Amino acid sequence: MKKKELLIIGLFLVVCIEALFAGFKFIVKAAVNGGDKSFHTFSNKTLVEETVDLAEFEKLNIDVSSVNTYIEPGDSYKLEYCVYENNAPILDQDREKLSIKQPLNTGVFNINPSYLKNEEQYYKLTIPKNAGVINVDMEASSGKISIEDIDVEGKIFISSGEIVFENSSGDELFLHATSGEIDMKNTKVDRLKLDLTSGDLSARSCVTDSIDAKMTSGNMDIHDMIFNKADFEITSGCINLEVVGSEDDYAFDLKATSGEFNVNGTKAEKNYRTDRDTDKMITADITSGSLNVSFTK
Repeated sequence: MKKKELLIIGLFLVVCIEALFAGFKFIVKAAVNGGDKSFHTFSNKTLVEETVDLAEFEKLNIDVSSVNTYIEPGDSYKLEYCVYENNAPILDQDREKLSIKQPLNTGVFNINPSYLKNEEQYYKLTIPKNAGVINVDMEASSGKISIEDIDVEGKIFISSGEIVFENSSGDELFLHATSGEIDMKNTKVDRLKLDLTSGDLSARSCVTDSIDAKMTSGNMDIHDMIFNKADFEITSGCINLEVVGSEDDYAFDLKATSGEFNVNGTKAEKNYRTDRDTDKMITADITSGSLNVSFTK
């Protein structure tokens, strides 16, 4: 091919790339404004900061699509938020129940300008440390849900993003992630239920009477765990379980269609079962994957 033809092709590609880039910028501007005809640029979007005093509550419902949510101890019940105006929370408090909802913003692409401007949007809810156990029902499409040093029970669902749960206690807790991460530390609940469709779970220094964990694919790393009964259902993936105590404290009933077990250095396929006279039990049903169990003693 002649140099002249190569030059023409090169110039044509440059023009095409510039045209695509210009079109993308135009689409993004429209999407950021949720289809607004004004098509303002990102620089015209500013964060709004506000603090709202709240009354005491016992039940909490949170529904967000992209704003990060933090729950932490404070001197009083209040909500602080820093978001773009179209994401200012919708609050509804009726007696003992508080509801916080992120508005539904529609648009062709609905791109969040904070992603491109490196600005965090968040709701921060503070609750007095002596408030007791709060019953929660929380759901997030993406972003982060963080609960630290507050006692809660209930369920937390996240489609894509991260759940951080630390220094908390309660009766029953159900954590579900479709895709993303779950990070737990120093949590004490009577019953713990985990459901991971795809992603990673890390739990450290947690205490529960029973744990029920279901995983479609991904990884679960559970360390320094204290429990009496544990049941694992694995379609595909790997669970690493470190138990505080001795292997002799537990009976096992592990089954696999195609997978493997490693119990304190003893490897097995298909089945691993013991008949120890104990109330403590570890059961598992694996389609394809692995379960590795170790003990601190």
